[in-house]
Amino acid sequence: FGLNPLPFLAVSLGCHFVSGFVVARIARQLDLGPRLALFAGVLSVAMYPSLTTMFWASAFQHVSAILFCLLCVSHFLTFLERGTRGHQAASCGFFGLALLSNELAASLPGVLAVLAFGRREGSIGDRAVATARRVAPQAALLAAYLVFRFGVITQAPMHPAYALSLGWNLVENGARNLAYLFQERWWFALGFAALVAAAQLPPNPERKRSGMLLGWMLIAALPTLGMPQILPRMTMSLEAPFALLVADQLAAVIRRRPALSSRFVETGLVGLLLLVIPYGVLYQRGSQPEGELNRQLANALEHHFPALPSGSCVLVRLDPALGWDDDTLFIM
Repeated sequence: FGLNPLPFLAVSLGCHFVSGFVVARIARQLDLGPRLALFAGVLSVAMYPSLTTMFWASAFQHVSAILFCLLCVSHFLTFLERGTRGHQAASCGFFGLALLSNELAASLPGVLAVLAFGRREGSIGDRAVATARRVAPQAALLAAYLVFRFGVITQAPMHPAYALSLGWNLVENGARNLAYLFQERWWFALGFAALVAAAQLPPNPERKRSGMLLGWMLIAALPTLGMPQILPRMTMSLEAPFALLVADQLAAVIRRRPALSSRFVETGLVGLLLLVIPYGVLYQRGSQPEGELNRQLANALEHHFPALPSGSCVLVRLDPALGWDDDTLFIM
C-alpha cells in the first residue's frame, strides 16, 4: 500500500472485527448462550489495548496473530467435539500462520491443552493422556518452528525492549496487563471483582469453564511477563479470553435470576458495553491514524531532498528533546 495509511487501517480493522465474530463462535462452542456470545464478541473488539494499537500499520502482526490464534482455538474445539481430522489440520494451519505473524503465539499449545483437559471427562490421568495426544500436532509444529527460528535463522541483535528477564518485572508486568485490560478505570476493576464474587455463590455448575478461561488468560500472558516493559499491543492476546470470562461470570449470575426478562438482560448487556468502550482513545486514534505521520515525514523529506533517486535509503535520527524515543527510523 506504499505510504497510504488508509488501506493498512482498513485491513487491520477488518481482521480485528472478524476476530470478534470468532470470539462469539468460541463462546457458543463453550456453551454460552447467544446473547452472551454476542456480548463477548463485541467486548473483545472494544477494549483499550487493541483500540489504542491497531491503528499502527506495524501492529498488524499482532492483529493478524490474534485472528489466527482464535481461528486455531475454534477449529480445535470443533475437533474435540467431532473428532474430525480436517478441523485438527485447520487448527494446525492457523497456528502456523499465527507463529509467522508474531512469536507471542508460541503459548497457544498450552491454551489448547487447558481447553482439551477441561472438556474431557474421566480421571486426571486419562484426561492428561488424552490431552497430550490431541495437542501433539501443535506441540510438534511449535518444536519445529523453534528449531528453525533459533537453530537455522541467523540471530539478529535483540532490542533491549524485548530482552527477557526475571525479577520484579514479572509482578509489574502482570499488574500492567490488568491495568490495560481494565483501561486504568478503578470502577471497571471493582465491578469485575464484584461480578466474580457474585458468580462464585452456589450453585455454579460451570466452574470448569471458568477455570479453562482463566487458564487461557494466564498462559497467554506468560510470554509478556518477562519483558522489560509491557505495551498495550502485548496485552491484546488477553482480550478474547477476558471477554469470554466476563460473559461466563455474567452467565453464572443470570442463571440465579430466572425471573429476569430477556429484554432486561439485553438492555443490561448493551449498557455495560457502552460503559466500557474507551471513547476518548477511539476518537484520538481514529482522527489521526499513525500511518499519516509516516506519510507526512516522507513528504517532508521529499520536499527538502527532491533530487534523491528512487529507492534511496534515508536514515533519520529523531530528537529525544522533541518527545521522540532515542531511536532511528529508516525510510526506503
